[in-house]
Amino acid sequence: MDMKEQEEQQKKAELYDQMQAKLELMHALMEGKISGEREGWVSAEEAKEMLRRGRDAKDSSL
Repeated sequence: MDMKEQEEQQKKAELYDQMQAKLELMHALMEGKISGEREGWVSAEEAKEMLRRGRDAKDSSL
C-alpha cells in the first residue's frame, strides 16, 4: 500500500469514528427523550442537582 492509499484509509477510518460517535450520541439522546416521555421530565434545577451529586460522589471516591 502506498502513502496515498494509507492516507485515504486513515481518512476513512476517521470518518467512520466520527459517524460512530454521532450514532452513539443520537442513541443516548433518544434514550433520554423516551425516558422523559415515559417517566416525566426533570427541571433544569433538578438536573443540575443530580449532576452535582454525581460529581461530588466521584470527587469523594478519589
